[in-house]
Amino acid sequence: AAQAEAEARAARAAIVQLAPFEVAEVAPVTLTETLRITGSLAPVRRAVLSSEVSARVETVMVRAGDSVAEGDVLVEFDTEALESQFEQARANAEATRVQLEQARTDFERTQNLVERGLQPQNTLDRARSTLDQLTATLAAQETLVANAERSRDRATVVAPFAGMVSE
Repeated sequence: AAQAEAEARAARAAIVQLAPFEVAEVAPVTLTETLRITGSLAPVRRAVLSSEVSARVETVMVRAGDSVAEGDVLVEFDTEALESQFEQARANAEATRVQLEQARTDFERTQNLVERGLQPQNTLDRARSTLDQLTATLAAQETLVANAERSRDRATVVAPFAGMVSE
């Protein structure tokens, strides 16, 4: 018992008391080494973007220094006028398409009457001319519809690849 008591006294004497400023909490951290160098940077890939439509800018989604992924929206244009142009071109083409169908019917009817000798040849020539004119007009209007649709669809500028926006 005397030996156990002596060991207990020795253990109490071995206990060291520390002041709060002598204690620090340890936490895991990642150590990084910084290397400072001087020089200039040049991008590996660079793209100068411009608008393919004539419209008012609605929203600019990024600023210089922002990182973007491929396909991220950069700028949105007001599509109201572009949509109106598309709808007008489509309506004009549809009206011409209806006129062209009527001209085809008239041409066939006139051709039948000329073959039977009931109408003069110049009536058939006028019907053919009208048919050709409307065919050409429809082709031009369908091109206008395609252009208006393309403009409407290009009212959003997107990042062509991942990178960082610069000025």
